[in-house]
Amino acid sequence: MSIFPFIQPHVYTEIPATEEPLPLYRDIEWNFERNKPVFVRGEPVMVSGLSAVMSWAWRALHQERFVNEIYTWNYGNELLTMIGQQWLQETKLAEAVRYIRECLMVSPYIKGVNDIRASFEDGLVTIACRVVTVYGEQGLEVGL
Repeated sequence: MSIFPFIQPHVYTEIPATEEPLPLYRDIEWNFERNKPVFVRGEPVMVSGLSAVMSWAWRALHQERFVNEIYTWNYGNELLTMIGQQWLQETKLAEAVRYIRECLMVSPYIKGVNDIRASFEDGLVTIACRVVTVYGEQGLEVGL
C-alpha cells in the first residue's frame, strides 16, 4: 500500500534492439576545393554512399553550431567558441578533437572518427581525420 495511490511504480521492460539497416544515404556532390555544390545544367549532382556521407561531413564541419535556426542544435561544430580562450595549446587541441568527434558522430552513417589532428596557425584552424562510415573509411582535411 502506497501513501500516494495515484502514483504507480513504472515497470521498465527491455525493448529488444532491432538493427534495421539504414537506407542508402544520398546527398549533393560537393566540390571540396571550391567549397561549393556541384551542378550540371542547373541541377545539383546527387551522389550516394561514401561520397554522400563525406559531403555531409564536410558541410557539418564548416557550419558553426547553434547559429542558424534552420539547423538542429545537433548539427555543426563548436570550434569558434575557443576563440579568445587563454588555454594551453594541449588543452585547445584536446577540445578541438572532442568538438570534431561530436560534430561528426551525430550522423548514424558515421561509425567513428580516427586520427584526428587539429592545428591553429595564423587565425586558421586545420582539421585532418579519418572518417569511418558504414560504407568504408576516408580521410578528410578541412581548413576553417
